[in-house]
Amino acid sequence: MKEKEGVGFRIIIMVLAVVFVFGIFALHGVYEKEGIEPRLKIDKEKQTLSFYGDDDIKILQLTDTQLLKIDEAGSVMETVRKTVKKAAPDLIVLTGDNISDNTGVSLLLCLVKGMEQFEIPWAPVLGNHDYRSLVTPERQSKIYESAKFCLFKKGNVVDSYGNYAYTIKRNETSVYSFLFMDSGRDFRDEHVEWYENTVQALSVVNGAALPNWVFFHIPTEETQLAYERGLETMQPLDGEVNEKICIQSRNVGFFEAAKRGGATALIYGHDHVNTMIADYQGVKLCYGVKSGKTSYYENRLQGGNLFRLKKDNTFAIERIFI
Repeated sequence: MKEKEGVGFRIIIMVLAVVFVFGIFALHGVYEKEGIEPRLKIDKEKQTLSFYGDDDIKILQLTDTQLLKIDEAGSVMETVRKTVKKAAPDLIVLTGDNISDNTGVSLLLCLVKGMEQFEIPWAPVLGNHDYRSLVTPERQSKIYESAKFCLFKKGNVVDSYGNYAYTIKRNETSVYSFLFMDSGRDFRDEHVEWYENTVQALSVVNGAALPNWVFFHIPTEETQLAYERGLETMQPLDGEVNEKICIQSRNVGFFEAAKRGGATALIYGHDHVNTMIADYQGVKLCYGVKSGKTSYYENRLQGGNLFRLKKDNTFAIERIFI
């Protein structure tokens, strides 16, 4: 009997903690709707996002929110809210380290609730700190998948969570594909195989090969190579490199596969005070802008990247600072 009473008491405490955190955010106004009119129609079954019109399709990248403590969460989500309000995006992508080491489920639920309140599609991937959370990747996957506007799918790569793809349609014509990948514990050969198989499958479904963007967390070696090439040629740097470029532990050939597969941009985070965007062998390598004052950061480098996909399938990138 005492054991059952103890379990019941712990459940009550957990519920109260979640209510308490939600209450904090409500007081900050974090979850107030911003009047963003959704322009992308979600079809989760077919994994498509449909757009009607000739305007730019706007994709906002947020990264490294790294929610860890209740007393920091309000500030982080306020940065997110201001960035989303300024960008007015059609899609939001979180490129990993959404939560942090030893984070409990309450903060993950707060993040999800905050993103859902915008009522536009959003797509997270996992980063290395997400794997260090008290919330297992399996449970994170289920929470993300249960959210109405969240595009996340666990995927079928063994011991990896969140490898999924969506086709972007403009006026009923497939024009682009977005691939979301789990690099939280670095890419393996299985990830390269998944990318290649997915690109091929999308080509069959759409009747033609589509250009694609790939969103993940930890940069590949080519980011370091692009930076070194810039130093050698004395070319002006687009963005900043304020810390050592921290790349994946080994090169499994993902960049080469992505280049062959029609990738025009690789989009990631991980290094909190690097904002470099580089052209490398025909592919844009894009650091995000850190979204929230957690872990380490610089005040002036807070916000996100806004990608504008144009009618002719070219795109432009704008850094948004809050």
